[in-house]
Amino acid sequence: MDLVTYFKNTRLGRGKTRAGRSSAFVLGLSLVLCIALSDLPVVRRYVSAENSSKIVLEFDTVSDKTNTYQVLISETVYSDGQRGTNLYREDFQIQETVAENGKALKTVVCVGSVTPVGEPIRKLEPSGYYLTVDKTGRILEVRGLKPWDGRRMETIWLGQALLPEHPVEPGDTWTVNDVFFSRTTGGKTPEKRAYRFLGTESWGNDTAYKIGYEIVGKGMDNHQDYTYVSTGAFYLASGSLVKLDASEMVTYAGSPEESKIITMIQVSAVK
Repeated sequence: MDLVTYFKNTRLGRGKTRAGRSSAFVLGLSLVLCIALSDLPVVRRYVSAENSSKIVLEFDTVSDKTNTYQVLISETVYSDGQRGTNLYREDFQIQETVAENGKALKTVVCVGSVTPVGEPIRKLEPSGYYLTVDKTGRILEVRGLKPWDGRRMETIWLGQALLPEHPVEPGDTWTVNDVFFSRTTGGKTPEKRAYRFLGTESWGNDTAYKIGYEIVGKGMDNHQDYTYVSTGAFYLASGSLVKLDASEMVTYAGSPEESKIITMIQVSAVK
């Protein structure tokens, strides 16, 4: 029997007892579904009195897992009137282990290569470090992160992703003015961050949530003041970062000639 016939028969006078049982069953099923959906991790929906829904975006910090990423970096350095370009290809493996109080420990291992323009490809020394993060993506602790292969200002690209602590819908924004781990020394620098929830896109059989951002930071490196600007977007699916596109520029002052580093970063999760 299809739904149309079912409701027709109900209206034409099926017994009140059967109709009552059907209504109770439908109501009970609805309550079960609502409870089940509200308990799903990573993304939850809130419905207001105006019948509009908002989404809670958060990283999955309750499951042990391993994610693999391919990172492509184009780095252009302007210094002392000279211009140089380096092309990096890096493979990251990130093992996430559940920690206490809703946190996760990330063990990051990176191998890769660099190709200075006009020179042969050479392998990079393997790099590894540890991050403790919460469900918003904020890095709470860094261990073992150090300069490698002369890249003293490498940004922790994982640290660009910072989610809000409240439900949002497409178009909503949030800002943070704080200090963040963002340097290979493991130290913190003050940054102003602005984010916007841009909507959803398909990621294989999953739905990815797209967030755009702009980050501005200031600090000192090797006795030189610098300004750091990063813009881009990252994608969240199943509680993990699956894609990031970023443009970064670090400008140094305090030398006879101002120098700067312009970096383009593409990060993709390996499915």
